[in-house]
Amino acid sequence: MLVSLFNAILNTTMEIKDSREHLFENPTPLNLLFIRRRSFRKYQKAEVEPAKIKELELTAELFISANGFRHSCIRITKDIKEFESVVKAATKGFSGKVNPWLNKTNASNIILAIVNTEKTVNNADRLKRIAETAMLMETVILRATELGLATCWMAGINSGEIEKEYRLNLSEEIIAISTLGYPPLSSGITDYDFWANRLVSGRRKDLSQLVFYEDIRE
Repeated sequence: MLVSLFNAILNTTMEIKDSREHLFENPTPLNLLFIRRRSFRKYQKAEVEPAKIKELELTAELFISANGFRHSCIRITKDIKEFESVVKAATKGFSGKVNPWLNKTNASNIILAIVNTEKTVNNADRLKRIAETAMLMETVILRATELGLATCWMAGINSGEIEKEYRLNLSEEIIAISTLGYPPLSSGITDYDFWANRLVSGRRKDLSQLVFYEDIRE
């Protein structure tokens, strides 16, 4: 009887619901976007439409242009061959074992965040460029969320192997990657995301403690 009950629990799936909706009493569309954005490790077996890929690339271009972040860029894998080569490179060696699920993911694409550190004045300048690239990556990820897509920001990767795969210049560095695809329709008790969203996300600070609103008037 206990075995049957345990098996029933393991096979239980439920619609994914975000427990952070209460963080704002009257959330704005931007607030809701922050709430909805979270990391997914489980994806549907579905391709992301080329139109949405182009939308993400346009978002990156506009953000770079608006902020003058000329040392930052993102790339999005275009086909399964490129996708698999990035995954293989990212999971090589000890550092690549941080995200073991990546080898079996159903995600459709990989987003790569790249910084160019050429002619940096000092380490502070290098870190500033890395921060700008991180801002670019997060903006693209938020746009992906807005388009109904799922992502998972990862820095626990073998970035050096990815850089070799893309034959990047010595001044170019991969600071992070993210899977990209469609979120699952349900999450079971055996899924990592099932527990992460209940045990980890629930302990985060209220967004109302982190978001600052400013009204500038002439």
